[in-house]
Amino acid sequence: MEKLAVRSCARRMGLCDWRERPAVELHRQIGQTLDHHGRHRATLIQNILYSELLVWLPECGFERDNEILLSMELDLATDLSRLLLWDYYIALLESDAVKRGRNALQAMAELF
Repeated sequence: MEKLAVRSCARRMGLCDWRERPAVELHRQIGQTLDHHGRHRATLIQNILYSELLVWLPECGFERDNEILLSMELDLATDLSRLLLWDYYIALLESDAVKRGRNALQAMAELF
């Protein structure tokens, strides 16, 4: 699933080699492109997504004490929050380039 999320992000970024772009390489490049505030906002977004997933997943039948999930050692909230973060990278990159002077709360509000 991560490969699909990476491909989608790379395609929306306009990269010509979006089908062959490895997740690790693209993640490293995004990390280098974002400044300290951009990386901080990415971490905040992932934490917000994680906390929301902790609420939504049990409502959908994916409780943390589910025997199947425990036997497979899955942490759906963590995995899904990492996947969903790929959808925010483009907005984070754009906001880093355009709005470096804004405070963190204004920038976060614009992303949502």
